[in-house]
Amino acid sequence: MILFMDDCPDRVKIFMSYHPRAVIMKSSKTMIELLSQVKPIQYLFLDHDLFGDEAYVPGKVDGTGMEVVEWLENNKLEIYQIVVHSRNGHAAPKMLERLLAAGYWAIWCPFYDLLPQFERARTKT
Repeated sequence: MILFMDDCPDRVKIFMSYHPRAVIMKSSKTMIELLSQVKPIQYLFLDHDLFGDEAYVPGKVDGTGMEVVEWLENNKLEIYQIVVHSRNGHAAPKMLERLLAAGYWAIWCPFYDLLPQFERARTKT
C-alpha cells in the first residue's frame, strides 16, 4: 500500500497520475488513524506544512507531518520506506532525523524533485 499525505490539490493530482491506487490523506489526524489500521505499508509520503495558506510556525507539531512522525516513533510499524516530501527546510530535516533515529528507512526529497524518479519508474513498466 502507498500512502500520501499532502493538502495541496495540485500535488495530490500529480501524485495520483503516477500512483493511481495510492491512498491520500490531507491531515495528520486522518493519516494517524489510517496508519493504526492498515498493514503492510510499502511507501509513506509525508508533507510537513498542512495548513493551507497559513505560514509555517516554528515548533508547531499539531496538524503537521511532525505529528505523524511523533506517532511513528511511539508505534513501530513495518514500512518499507518513508519519503518526507516537504519543501520546508527547517522541519523536513528534523522529521528525517527523527525517523532515522526511530529505525525507519527514510529520505527527504522535496515533492517536485521526485517527479523525474516517478517518470523513470513509469517508463520502465
